Amino acid sequence: MNRVLLIRKGAVAPLFACLLPVLFLLSGFAINVAYMQLRSTELKVATDAAAHAGGRAMSIHQTTDAGYLHAQRIAALNQVGGQPLDVPMNEDHMKFGISIRGENGMGKYEFTQVSKEAVDNGSEIATSLAVIGVVEMPLAFQSIPGVRDFVVSRRSIATQLDRDIALVLDRSGSMQWYKDTDALYQAIYDLYFQGRISYWEMRDVFNYNAFSYNTVYQLSGDMHEYAYDRRYHSSSAARHSRWAYLELGVDAFLNVLDDTDQEEHVSLTTFATAASLRTDLDSDYDPVREIVADEYPSGWTAIGLGMETGLPAIIDGLGARPFAAKTIVILTDGENNQNPNPASVAAQIIAENNVTIHTVTFTAGADQAAMAEVAAIGGGTHYHADEGEELVAIFEEIANNLPTILTE
Repeated sequence: MNRVLLIRKGAVAPLFACLLPVLFLLSGFAINVAYMQLRSTELKVATDAAAHAGGRAMSIHQTTDAGYLHAQRIAALNQVGGQPLDVPMNEDHMKFGISIRGENGMGKYEFTQVSKEAVDNGSEIATSLAVIGVVEMPLAFQSIPGVRDFVVSRRSIATQLDRDIALVLDRSGSMQWYKDTDALYQAIYDLYFQGRISYWEMRDVFNYNAFSYNTVYQLSGDMHEYAYDRRYHSSSAARHSRWAYLELGVDAFLNVLDDTDQEEHVSLTTFATAASLRTDLDSDYDPVREIVADEYPSGWTAIGLGMETGLPAIIDGLGARPFAAKTIVILTDGENNQNPNPASVAAQIIAENNVTIHTVTFTAGADQAAMAEVAAIGGGTHYHADEGEELVAIFEEIANNLPTILTE
């Protein structure tokens, strides 16, 4: 019995000796697979970040060079195998193109490349940026004779989405006021104390924004033109009024949209004591421009009602697109003084719809805190302008702030 056990024990030792190299190779293989997977994950994170940054830069600056620069910079901030990822700025590693979702908008995005030169000269459009990261690295465990390195590559694509945009604009009576009421009131005070206008003429300006013949011609420059329009032109907003600067801002906003590679559709809702949808979604922005140019502001300020009225146009209104990003842009120069409450409306909108809400306040009299709360609820940004030129710049910034998603 003892002799049989010794023979069996002696047979296991050679078998173990034969299997040990195999176990060694298998362990090395498993280590290398895990190491390669780790580096592949690091590369994916780096190329995703680079593509998204490059796509956002293209969206904001509308140049391919901006896409190149930002993609390379962000790639280098991410490490793969302990080294910054280097993505050369050429069409082998950064490709421009168009991504279209197949199967009637239900399938995956398919990327079609176009040349950088064609995009730069305007003969092609680009809504997507593909970033291709390639890294050659040594194996973690040199278990295979003659095999010392491995190559891992990843492609990430960022795509700028089409947008359905609801412009919701305050046309309450204060939008008819002069662009700088403090300066106007000081000028009227000065005219009164100089004896050039009467107490009643001063009172009419302060209480009713009304100007006598004498007051009109005692003022000069922009104030004279504003007062002249208020007295003699009653069919539209006066020159140098708050609404006049809003008109410039809206025009700048639409001009930027005209030049983007995406397809943005815009609707217009205006609100005062009541609210009304003025235009359905359309890629032709001229009707919006014409309505804004001809508007005569008057009434109270029902911001929440304006939001409620503007929402359906981008959700299920005429021309609403199911796969376009939905955006509401609200502007007001005052405080909400009608029901419903804007913050409550924003919360309900976000609870039921995938919508981003941006808010813009204009002049010192606007309720910035309330509108900042609305933007925070809506996942958007709050902007404030004290002056008309700032308002124009803000609308341009919003127009350039296109949504970018990773589609591969």
